[in-house]
Amino acid sequence: ETESDKLISSARFYTIFLVVVGLFLFTVAFVGVFSFGICEQQIKEKVRQYSFSALLQKHMSWFDQPENSVSILTHRLAVEAENISHIFSIHMGFSIRFVTAAIIAVIFAFAVAWPVALVVTPG
Repeated sequence: ETESDKLISSARFYTIFLVVVGLFLFTVAFVGVFSFGICEQQIKEKVRQYSFSALLQKHMSWFDQPENSVSILTHRLAVEAENISHIFSIHMGFSIRFVTAAIIAVIFAFAVAWPVALVVTPG
């Protein structure tokens, strides 16, 4: 086997490896976006239920104050639940993507040059 055959074989291996990693990352990203969309909707619904339940327990005179009008309370129910669920989904999505990318980077580093990866890896 000549040197050029080894290079071609190595190039094919890394090409296939990177395509598989790319497909895996695409699948993880798709599943993450889909599942966090579902989680976001469920969180939004729970926050609205708890907020509405808390509103129903207020005394009648509380609703007579101008800052507690129906339009303001309705707006608050919609916006606060949206903000909380949006923050949750964004931070969790980025965290999972970061952890996944870090794990794949470590695996790739060990696959390409394991002696260097051992030296660089802490612990």
